[in-house]
Amino acid sequence: MKPYYLILFILPGLLQGPRAIAQSLAGTVRHAADKRPVAGASITLAGTAYGTLSRADGHYRLNAPAGDYTLRVSFVGMQTAEQTIRLPLRDTLLTELSPSGHTLSEVTISTDQRGDRFCRDA
Repeated sequence: MKPYYLILFILPGLLQGPRAIAQSLAGTVRHAADKRPVAGASITLAGTAYGTLSRADGHYRLNAPAGDYTLRVSFVGMQTAEQTIRLPLRDTLLTELSPSGHTLSEVTISTDQRGDRFCRDA
């Protein structure tokens, strides 16, 4: 009975071939102007569920199957950077983000003493 269990667990992995083997992608995210690391930047492979966040030093590591992807790096207040990559990738990527130039308008929230109604002044 044991050989059947081996076939049951090993055969699906063999049928998927080399694309099923996860490849590692590593990189660093920095500010374009002063070269400081960007902590908490979102790194995703567009059109997939693969993604991660950069650490405090700007470094990240992401595992995904071999193939062609669009790497998308974004952070609040910065322009999103996109780059076409092919995994496996031997080099460490360096992505520099520039300020987006978009500003938010001020929002004032106030309440009266009669209840929990809120008013928005813009």
